[in-house]
Amino acid sequence: EDMFDDDEGSESGDEFSDEGEGSDGDGGHMHHAFHHHRSLKCFCCDAPDPVDSYQCPATSPPHVSCVECAQLLPKRDDAKGRPIKCDFCTNHFCTPYRTTCAQEHRFAHSDGGISRGFAGGPALRVVKEIEFIKEVPDLTFNRNTFEKDVTADILSTQGKTTTDVVRAVIDAHKPLKVTFGTGGGYMSAAGEKDVTGDETCCRTCALSILRTCLYKYRQDTKEEDLPPRAQKRGNCWYGKSCRTQTHNPDHARRLNHVCDQTRFH
Repeated sequence: EDMFDDDEGSESGDEFSDEGEGSDGDGGHMHHAFHHHRSLKCFCCDAPDPVDSYQCPATSPPHVSCVECAQLLPKRDDAKGRPIKCDFCTNHFCTPYRTTCAQEHRFAHSDGGISRGFAGGPALRVVKEIEFIKEVPDLTFNRNTFEKDVTADILSTQGKTTTDVVRAVIDAHKPLKVTFGTGGGYMSAAGEKDVTGDETCCRTCALSILRTCLYKYRQDTKEEDLPPRAQKRGNCWYGKSCRTQTHNPDHARRLNHVCDQTRFH
């Protein structure tokens, strides 16, 4: 069973060119609108890119769409310092390639770790340069609020931020194995991938990295460094996969769940 159980749906950007397609068929108005959108030009079709003067070819220019604002942008991998694709989910984003995104205001603030690991723009950043949200996300410990609060207390006592933890854990485990989920915003790729800190990352994949690092940080914390209420507890047989911990506060407090499952029936 996966360490993190995401519940939200996913969506991804589409790659396409200006070439037309067949009839709308059974798609109705929605398909017609999308078909019409596919024929539009991007901002580099009629005018050169203001940074490096790139301009889309006149015939069948390759385009991708930003998953946050759905605007077209040129499909290219040679814009140094201005990536358009997340290395983990491979979704496309228009910032930092563009200065701002039309939907950037939707992501200006933290949502507490529900769908994103960092707030504001640009939407793509190098992992080791990310300033992560300050909160401990609920799904870090499978919605076990006791373990979440314990971890927040440890961070406060040690004077560390979530960003400090991510950088330290990645350095200690490089490459860090992170399991990316299928939900939480725009995720379209699942599975375990290596993280070194040098990758380009979107805000949703950053959340998976943040949760993994916080879990390892809490798991590696010595017993004597835990708050008294979290000391001298036996491990739950079902560990991090326990379902009871999510709805039974007494069970969550009485047993440690930051551990692996040892009973499977």
